[in-house]
Amino acid sequence: ELMWDYDSDAGVIVKYGGCGNESSPYWAHYGNQLDILDPRTERWVPRRVGEVSGGARPKNGCTRSTIYDSKRKRWWFFGGASSGPYNPWPTGAMGPHSYDVQTDIMTDHKVSQSVDPGNPGCVMSYSPDHDIAIVPDAGKVYVFNFATAKWEQRTVTGGPGRLYTYNRTVYVPSMSSFFCVNSGRAWAYSPTSNQWTDLSPSNPPPTRGSKPGLAYDSRNNVVLFVGGQVSWNSGPFNDMWIYHVQGNNWEEVTPASGAKPGNEIMCTAYDFRHNVFLMGNPDETLYAYRYKKVAGVGVEAKIEAKVNGGITVSPNPMRSSAIIRMTHPNGIIGI
Repeated sequence: ELMWDYDSDAGVIVKYGGCGNESSPYWAHYGNQLDILDPRTERWVPRRVGEVSGGARPKNGCTRSTIYDSKRKRWWFFGGASSGPYNPWPTGAMGPHSYDVQTDIMTDHKVSQSVDPGNPGCVMSYSPDHDIAIVPDAGKVYVFNFATAKWEQRTVTGGPGRLYTYNRTVYVPSMSSFFCVNSGRAWAYSPTSNQWTDLSPSNPPPTRGSKPGLAYDSRNNVVLFVGGQVSWNSGPFNDMWIYHVQGNNWEEVTPASGAKPGNEIMCTAYDFRHNVFLMGNPDETLYAYRYKKVAGVGVEAKIEAKVNGGITVSPNPMRSSAIIRMTHPNGIIGI
């Protein structure tokens, strides 16, 4: 019950916390370990191991938004399922945290908040054009301003309403809008006009409201919508859909390899360096999916060979789309 994002500067993915860990005693419930995935080496690196002594970290557990701020080159953590029984915080206000992956410094932004969106869960995503993230709600939109590290509230008409904790938004630069899917309908929110648009695209996917993957492919100007459940841990899907921004239509895609990730796939992000979506499952498998080849993009031999079904990168032509499963026992993704 986590989501992740892609660090466009360092070229890595950061994962923080989690729940349902199986070892005892500390990891039996909620964790606060910080791990980094480097797609170039296909390795998970534990950067911050589990902290039980009350160190300055975000809340433990799952149900959080972990997003990358490309203006400040920092990761931000919002929400979290539990502040205990491990890592108890001192009394007083606790704001969102940010993290510098280069210096390994965590900062608690204890800013007085007059607006409270509640736990945003896994909903948030970052807009570098507006320097904000949003949490949709009924008749309003909560806006986090990264310049001030404060929440704002905007009144809106219409829109998707409050998204479920385990739903997602994604910012689409070509639309200058945040994109989300709720109750089977696709919506776009423009921060500039403060308006929601019911996109009503053709050929929509079946309705689901919990734990889908959602990410924007900036190379092909499409959004991937994958997996999910009708409701929490009920009615699973493992289908894959592409939303075409330019044509305002959905397309169901079937990867060339036939492999598909599972239904709890909120850990989905787009790696523009290799032109692949990276999707993580709770069973500790990692998937890479490429919608369409882009000339001159994706030169890492390991990833190229995998995404193209094991075909040698050169001189064989790449498939237009493929998906591969990369297992990583003990934190190392297999070759």
